[in-house]
Amino acid sequence: MAGPEWLFGPAGDLRPLPPPEGGVVNSVDRFGGIHTAINGGRTVDVLGYRARYEFELPFVPEDEYFRLEALYTLAEPRSLKLIDPMRRNLLSRDASMARPADATQRGLYTDMASHLAWPRIPDSPVSWTTRGAGWTGFGPDSFLRFDRGNRVPVNGQSQLTFSVYLKASVELEVDISLGAFIDNTETDPVPGVQELLPAGEWVRVEHVFDVPVGLHEVSPDLRVVSAEVPTGAYLQVMTPQLEYGDEATAPALGGGAITVAIEDMQTVSPRYPYQSVSLTLLEV
Repeated sequence: MAGPEWLFGPAGDLRPLPPPEGGVVNSVDRFGGIHTAINGGRTVDVLGYRARYEFELPFVPEDEYFRLEALYTLAEPRSLKLIDPMRRNLLSRDASMARPADATQRGLYTDMASHLAWPRIPDSPVSWTTRGAGWTGFGPDSFLRFDRGNRVPVNGQSQLTFSVYLKASVELEVDISLGAFIDNTETDPVPGVQELLPAGEWVRVEHVFDVPVGLHEVSPDLRVVSAEVPTGAYLQVMTPQLEYGDEATAPALGGGAITVAIEDMQTVSPRYPYQSVSLTLLEV
């Protein structure tokens, strides 16, 4: 992606926001909190975390202002995406931590025949987390899907790079591809690479995908292609990452491409015909 641009809009029609003035508020808000009982004991009651962004956009040209107002007033009733140039990992925070998905399919999702846990992994290959997915009960053609409910906008990019740390208990062959979508309709996947994993070793699988023109969103898929899988086999998964470009960088926490809603849009006209806009976006 050329330059540190904040990209905003529906998938398939992301456009740069006008250059912000001053600092951009990019907080992660916590829902719930720490409660103190009468005896002084404390209970951590956290329901979740969501990002919040606040932009000051001075002297917005008329056509760009019309577009922002149309999105705010739902004259364009479409799901909105924000690309944060400060975060290179375009997967969600949950997916980048290999956390099993909830009902929203934000994170890692698998078929009902197998099981995903989220244990601590003492021999973590990265320094900033010891959490990863532990996958058991899988067989030939079993799959893992990454952020199927929080897909990454392609945004006209010709290449995307996926990387993930994998450790199998037995020698295991897997196929990695990209699930592909146009206007929320799934189409033919983007083929990737087959990788033979050794038993008992961490391997960082990396692949650069050539993305066909016209796709709107993608989400990585991993499928077992070994003809036989021994009973009791397991696969550990850590730090999945999807990023723009043709090179896998060091693993990073996700949150680079999020679904948002416009909470507030305040305007003032400093000089005709321009509008200056204060825009608040909330992750949904």
